[in-house]
Amino acid sequence: MKHSIKLPTLTVVPFAISLLTTAAQDAGEYRAWTNNKGRVIQAALIKSNPVSVSLRMKNGREYQVKILELSDGDVAYIKKWEEEKARLEKLAAQPKPLTETLMTKAGQLIYSDGLSDIQDGWMHKLGDWKNEEGALIGAEKPSDDHGAVFKRKLSFTNVIIEFSFKLDGASGISLSIDDDEDHVCRMNINPAGFTVQKDDHDHEGPDERVEFEHLNTEIEPNEWHVARIEILGNEMLGQIGEAIGFGTHQLIGTEKTRFGFTVAGQSAQFKELKVWESLPNETWEKEKRRLERKRK
Repeated sequence: MKHSIKLPTLTVVPFAISLLTTAAQDAGEYRAWTNNKGRVIQAALIKSNPVSVSLRMKNGREYQVKILELSDGDVAYIKKWEEEKARLEKLAAQPKPLTETLMTKAGQLIYSDGLSDIQDGWMHKLGDWKNEEGALIGAEKPSDDHGAVFKRKLSFTNVIIEFSFKLDGASGISLSIDDDEDHVCRMNINPAGFTVQKDDHDHEGPDERVEFEHLNTEIEPNEWHVARIEILGNEMLGQIGEAIGFGTHQLIGTEKTRFGFTVAGQSAQFKELKVWESLPNETWEKEKRRLERKRK
């Protein structure tokens, strides 16, 4: 049962105004609420509207308090609580990765393209690119003397990129990530497996490509597969099915400004491209140690 309450006279205690975490919202963060007469109770905010808030005390009782009766600090806290609640609701409603992430967790969705047609912003002067049956199809043109390239500008640092692909005769494809100067990193995929690597960033200079891991795993042609890249700080991870490769390099942690696909040979299909901001996953260090033991 909800009650209307006048805050009782208690000793005033200091309180912190902080952004609620998901755990804090679920559990209820008990804090000091002070009205404009200096009276204080310890309670958790559980609901708000433009006029009042619902507070739950540790004994389980719930009370409604008018916002006009609360201190400026409480009003600021309510605003932050509402902003965080709205952010979490938006995250819960957005599409999730088709495959379970390992190194990171999906934050805000920052780009989505089903690739059923070619949207403005994609650069595709090299190769033949077209749409058929709801998918993007790319193939190398021999006259280009270069693999087919399909890229767009998008600024990010920490990111999850997931897409579906099918090898229809291509000798290889890649999900390539660049900065304003040159290539940064990529996942190279061919019928025999895939490679996760830091790219050569200066071609004729001292920098060289660093192959983090090559995974020998059969990629069946003419079947759809899901690939995922995760980047957080200087670490990069790539996964297709049960095969996982990862590594670390300082270049990975720099700002990236462009990404997209390449195709070598005849042809490959792509669909369901999504990009999320990546957030730390607290279980990654344990999982990484397990994967490192499997490498040996």
